[in-house]
Amino acid sequence: MTVLMENAHAFEERTQLTACDESMQAVLTAIRYDLSLDPARTEKQSKKRMEGLATVVNHMAKSLGTTPEQLTVSEAVENESTFLDYVAQSSLSAASKEQLPVNRNAVLRYARKFGFSPTSFSIFEEWEPILAVVGAGNGASAIANDAIRRKRHPVDFSEADLSIWADASLDAGRSYCYVRQAQSAFLTAIRNAGSHVQSRLPQLDVAVRKLPGYRLRIKDMPESLRAEITAMVEAARAQATLSTVSMSPETKHEIIGHFEGFCGYAVRVPGMNVEDLDPLLNEPFVKQFAFWLHNDRQLKRTSVVGSLSRIFSVLKVCPEFKDRDFSWIYNIYRKLRKEPESALKERRRQHYIAYQELAAIPGRMRSERMALRNPSPISLGFRIMDELLLTFLILAQYPPRFVRGAVIGRNIFKGPIPTSGPPFKIPTWAQELLRKDPGTRFWQFCYESKEGQLVRGLVLRQVIPLLELYVNHSRPLLIGAGNDPGTVFIHRSRGPLSSFRLGQHVGNLTRRYTKMRVTPTAIRSSFAYYWREMHPDTDAALAAIQWVQYPTIKMRYDEESRQQRRARVNRRKNRYS
Repeated sequence: MTVLMENAHAFEERTQLTACDESMQAVLTAIRYDLSLDPARTEKQSKKRMEGLATVVNHMAKSLGTTPEQLTVSEAVENESTFLDYVAQSSLSAASKEQLPVNRNAVLRYARKFGFSPTSFSIFEEWEPILAVVGAGNGASAIANDAIRRKRHPVDFSEADLSIWADASLDAGRSYCYVRQAQSAFLTAIRNAGSHVQSRLPQLDVAVRKLPGYRLRIKDMPESLRAEITAMVEAARAQATLSTVSMSPETKHEIIGHFEGFCGYAVRVPGMNVEDLDPLLNEPFVKQFAFWLHNDRQLKRTSVVGSLSRIFSVLKVCPEFKDRDFSWIYNIYRKLRKEPESALKERRRQHYIAYQELAAIPGRMRSERMALRNPSPISLGFRIMDELLLTFLILAQYPPRFVRGAVIGRNIFKGPIPTSGPPFKIPTWAQELLRKDPGTRFWQFCYESKEGQLVRGLVLRQVIPLLELYVNHSRPLLIGAGNDPGTVFIHRSRGPLSSFRLGQHVGNLTRRYTKMRVTPTAIRSSFAYYWREMHPDTDAALAAIQWVQYPTIKMRYDEESRQQRRARVNRRKNRYS
């Protein structure tokens, strides 16, 4: 007991003498003594722990071009990025690259605990109350830790720092949803913590920007109203089943959401008691709702019209309302102020990206995939799927609806050239193979649009090796023993891609390679502008490439055609006014 007390007293004296010491070797000495006092650790465990910590000190010194004996605590703290770059570029194993940053943090925690170089850890102390609020191991704590690494004191932290962290996270492969949720969680934690934490971040605005919700969830509706809406949506779904395009569960959920907003406005804004839809289906009320969305909720005209058109398209197929005259809804559409052409052009310009940049993405993805060393089969499978997905959207220009709904064996399949049905264009390379062997089987696509137009042809020749690699090897591995949805592409939960999931995933992928989120629709627009610039007066060919009607191309991309149409509409109005 006396020996232990003397040792403890000697350690206290040594700690006081080295409290201002910058030497990392002194830190290791203090750690070794601290581990020896832990009765739960064996000598072997302590020795192994010290070997790991001594190794990381050696690597930190090497990354800074100095020796372990000369390395100081302040140098170790201030040069984290240099150390991480050194680890990333080294030839160490993947396990070592993962463990070294962990051991570095452990050494510095010990140094801070024992009082070494207090000035080096002052920024940690400033952020400590904030880290306690946001928690550990989540996106919100990652924001705070990034600020510490960049030597940003809480008094200087602002929304610009949130943007810097977001860009870095997206560049590192994080999803857009993760970044948004992390930023929201960080601001919410600071806001809920109260003034004692908010005062530490004076440059950060934590005020709630989200408008209060107004929807009346269908589960909270009166029984009669809930039953009426459910019956109408089911009638619309049954009607859609009879057509060429059935209603997906996502579309059904979206339509119910529009009814929830419509009824929620009636209940929460004017304060109406809504038991059924009939009192709401009149021009004054719908006009009031439309302008409230447009002016108070700041929704664009297209969003307002889209929401109302969904509601009234369901009403038209419902037996109870199919004989009602809802033509007055078009008067409301016309009265909503359209976005000026100049503002529309400016908004499109901000989101525009040159097609050449997009076209280079699949090649860059392939180069990254080929450079991988011993990737896991699942990770490699998803990489191959993502590469094929963007190849279909960017190079082949397949419509997003086809890409997310294409079924193997029905929409994408390998078989002989069909001899019946609409004309089937056979490229030169396929004709040469057919001359050698008339029974040659080819990878093909087949798609029937919402208008009933049948589009079919051969898959691009340069895409076939990647398609076969994915269909024959990667996709079965990704599906595993689970239920196979049948679609070519799946999301990470092994289900089919919805429109929302496709847009989010494509946005994440394009952001990683172009620093800009690009939607599937914007990809098609980028190609269309590129095509019209390189091949003037060939809009018919563009329509065939993008599987749309010729008038659609003229209306989307030809301003002169849009002006002529507006002139015709105005003449027709004047004629009947």
